[in-house]
Parts: sequence; structure tokens; C-alpha cells
Amino acid sequence: MKVEILTNRNFDRIVQALNTDARRVYKRSDRPYYEIWEVEKSNIQEIETACMFEDVLFCYSSGANRGTPCEFLTINGEFVIGWAAIDNNDKFDCLIDYFYDGLGIKDSYKIGACAVTLAKTNGWSLAQLWNKLEG
Repeated sequence: MKVEILTNRNFDRIVQALNTDARRVYKRSDRPYYEIWEVEKSNIQEIETACMFEDVLFCYSSGANRGTPCEFLTINGEFVIGWAAIDNNDKFDCLIDYFYDGLGIKDSYKIGACAVTLAKTNGWSLAQLWNKLEG
């Protein structure tokens, strides 16, 4: 079974080192920090361990513990059901702006968890969420 994980731009080193079956499903060239990779669920523990030793971001989450998202927002021109922004703004240029400025989240692991919940709430995969809202 394949699962999606949030990583940084150095994750390809882990894929090569472990010779694991993985596929990058989201990458933005002008803001290359976050990537989404699809990996086999059975490889998650091995990948997580390798990422710790290589200082590579790896985030697999079942979701956020922020309560139920129930506010209507527009992010990157897309209608989204999410959490209310700190300043009650309901329009954001991109997903990262929403996480950073709207919710005050800057920690990559919390971003990963919130992204999973946001994707599930709106009926998207993690890669679809990033493609639609981050561009």
C-alpha cells in the first residue's frame, strides 16, 4: 500500500541510499523546500530511521489535533474548508502563507499534520492539496 509523506528537498538522497521504491508526486521549482513523495507503507520505519541519521525532514501523519476544520477560505483561488485564521482573514495567496500567517504554524511537522487533515477534509490527496493550494 502506498502512502504520501511530506519531505524536504534532500529526500532523494534517502531514496537512493535505501534503494527503495518511491515516487515524487509534488515539487515546486521556485520554492523547493517541501516535496510530497509516495512510498510503500511497509518502508515507513526504515525511511524514518534513515531520515534521522541524514537530517532529512520526514513527516507522516494521520492528521492534526486542532479540532474540526469548519471555516470557508480561499487559498490560491481555490475554495477550501479549513480553520479560522488568527486575524480572521479568509483569503491567502498560497498554502504556506495560510499555515505561516493564517494559523501561525512554522514547524514542519505541524504543517505536515495540518496538511493531512486539510487534504482529508477537502477530499484531496496530500499531493493534490499542495498542487492546488501551493501551485
